Amino acid sequence: MNLLPSKKFERVKTIAASSATLFIPSAGNLLSSMIVIRFMLPEWWGDIAVMQLYMYISVQICAWGNKDYLMLAYSKSPGMVPRLWQDSFSSRLFLLIPTFAFAFIISMDLFTIGILCLWIILRYIQQAFESIILFSRNFKLVMLAETIAIIITLSGLYMVRGNHAFHQIILIISLGYLIKTIIQLVYFRKLFQNTFSFKPDFKKLKKGLPFMMLGLAGVMLQKSDLMCFTWFEDKYHIAQYQVFSSFLILAQTFPGLIAGPFIKNLYRISPLSYPKIQWQFSLIGILVTICISVVTFIIITNIYHFNLPLINYVLGFVYVILTYFYIPEIYLLYKAEKQNQVMWISLFVIIFNILNCVLFIPAYSITGALLANVFSQILSLVLYKIFWRRSVVRPS
Repeated sequence: MNLLPSKKFERVKTIAASSATLFIPSAGNLLSSMIVIRFMLPEWWGDIAVMQLYMYISVQICAWGNKDYLMLAYSKSPGMVPRLWQDSFSSRLFLLIPTFAFAFIISMDLFTIGILCLWIILRYIQQAFESIILFSRNFKLVMLAETIAIIITLSGLYMVRGNHAFHQIILIISLGYLIKTIIQLVYFRKLFQNTFSFKPDFKKLKKGLPFMMLGLAGVMLQKSDLMCFTWFEDKYHIAQYQVFSSFLILAQTFPGLIAGPFIKNLYRISPLSYPKIQWQFSLIGILVTICISVVTFIIITNIYHFNLPLINYVLGFVYVILTYFYIPEIYLLYKAEKQNQVMWISLFVIIFNILNCVLFIPAYSITGALLANVFSQILSLVLYKIFWRRSVVRPS
């Protein structure tokens, strides 16, 4: 007897696989940081954190919202998927050029800048396949590629743990990125059979602009504090904060994962039923965040050997838990077709967070960055509550 209907079981498997594609690379990066910090120099991980930050922001801009834009295009013209993908991939390549030029602003040696440009190219290719993977729900490929890449990266870092050569470390990390890219290129080789047109398509870029802005806003919401932190602090403290913030970002993925299976219900409920759903969601959030906070404290203290003050963990707990109190409002604003309000709230919060970071980080370092994040979360909570009540509960 099948206790779980096949459709629901498939949905659960899809959600679990999609969740794994988020956790595996994050866990792999944390394990890599652990080896570099414990057995080499924490300052080196600070340099790597700066490189990764520039890579993520650069690729987000070069992606130009292609994943969301193409998902919509695939749905309308499923027979044109290969052609649509090729046009998007090739027409955005020119955006890589300014990212290479601006790579020199991070003030590293030419070899390191060259490796950073390689990372951007490899990540550009990986990101280009995300729409195809999502459309075909081929999450097993991502999990396999990520797992193999992580094993190779961690093995390489562990083997050279006694050596003190920064260039060797970033070459090993590059190898992991390269292996993942090659696996995807081989699997999706049929996408490259037709002739590519490398001429920029500005009409499509214009259509993709709103998606790019939303995606960039999402990245900046998570990375603006680290970006500001790199302006004011030394590499050792950057390494500390990057590791700590990685745990916070990982913890912040749980609200979306918990809400995922119930999005359908959130779209169907009436405003009168919302308070009960919100209370249940917040209660789950408190329990989950307590568990995550305890695990984070144990790992940071006993494995990384970072002696951070208790106030940082308290602020981190508050920062994560506040997400549970407004995530449902975001989905309900989507239900009311108020996506633009979500984008403008995000942009306003980003500016607010950057200003707070500039104010607090020079004076209070990691604690200051966390204070800025908590204030931004409170602002997000207030704004989403206000806009939800105006747009959903009492629509004009």
